[in-house]
Amino acid sequence: MKEFFFWWLGIEAVGLAAFPLTYAFFRWLPDRGFAFSKVVGLLLLGYSLWMGATVGLFPNSRLTVIGLLLFIAGLSLVVAVRYREELAAFLLAGWRYVAFIEVMFVAVLAAAVFIRSFAPEIMWGEKPFEFAFLNAINRSESFPPSDPWLAGSSISYYYFGYVMIAALTKLVALETNVTFYLALSLMAALAAVTGFGVVYNMIAASRRRIEPLLARGPALIPRAVIFGLAASAL
Repeated sequence: MKEFFFWWLGIEAVGLAAFPLTYAFFRWLPDRGFAFSKVVGLLLLGYSLWMGATVGLFPNSRLTVIGLLLFIAGLSLVVAVRYREELAAFLLAGWRYVAFIEVMFVAVLAAAVFIRSFAPEIMWGEKPFEFAFLNAINRSESFPPSDPWLAGSSISYYYFGYVMIAALTKLVALETNVTFYLALSLMAALAAVTGFGVVYNMIAASRRRIEPLLARGPALIPRAVIFGLAASAL
């Protein structure tokens, strides 16, 4: 139970740190990109870690991950100060939408963890292969990471998704055998809120009175919510 809480807390910290940046980039959307903030945060954290550890700027370590997250949060703080009035208006007008997204995220995450608990073994399909990649990336001090099967060689396969999960693993200080399990559930939760956000924004933006809608922030438009939930389910 505590592992689930730490995992949720970690991804919330990543999403919160990236939200002002997401807001600035997607401010033309009805929901200002809030549904995408966790994905954007993971991408920023993972890419900056991968790039820095690849060129030798810093090691792949927990301290580095924490430092990068603080750097992202610092950039977001600058943006938040720049758009402070708009951000305040957005949160005041759209808090129901924000709460809806957060409840959906934690509900899907918890449901996915519960379903996964019936078959937690890492022993079928490509799971041993994926687990080996996650461990190799988590252990490597620099990138490209060491090949888990061929000593002295590096992984010659696409692995950026594992870098993001390894970064979150280091951030929350959990073992990879736990976070591998939680990562699968995280993908389901991120897909759900992102899919919802895409469809919600498409429908909300198609309304004739789009300017008043944008001025007051996202609202729980029934049709947009219904189709958004359908997209999440798919």
